[in-house]
Amino acid sequence: MQNSRKKDDLKVHQMMQSTTPYTLYSALPEYTLTDYSEENRTVILTSKDGKDISYRVAFMVVLIGSRPDLSFLPGNFKIGLNENMLVDSKTNPINIDKLRHSVKGYKQLYAMGPIAGDNFVRFLPGGALAIVADLYRKSRI
Repeated sequence: MQNSRKKDDLKVHQMMQSTTPYTLYSALPEYTLTDYSEENRTVILTSKDGKDISYRVAFMVVLIGSRPDLSFLPGNFKIGLNENMLVDSKTNPINIDKLRHSVKGYKQLYAMGPIAGDNFVRFLPGGALAIVADLYRKSRI
């Protein structure tokens, strides 16, 4: 298991640095998610020099690390434990249902890891499992 994980990590790193196109992966270094449309199922990414790229998506996963840039969200998205402050993994994590990791007030929005207050790597599998279990439960209804 450990060796296959290392191989996967190396492959992802290779894809990130490669100029060779991959069917299901596009490296977009230094792009920022700047807008999305739930209605049209599109996301817009913007490069440092202002070039926009639009993608149609079935779903969106934003992997943002411990210092989130959530500027793409509308100003009325009050998702922190303290709704009057900006979301921050250390002082104001996202307000989630701890059993499902769903963001309180939003049916199809989930958060896990540091942004949801889980600051230890050992908690990530539990958060991922909670999200998958909730999505599975919803698909069975």
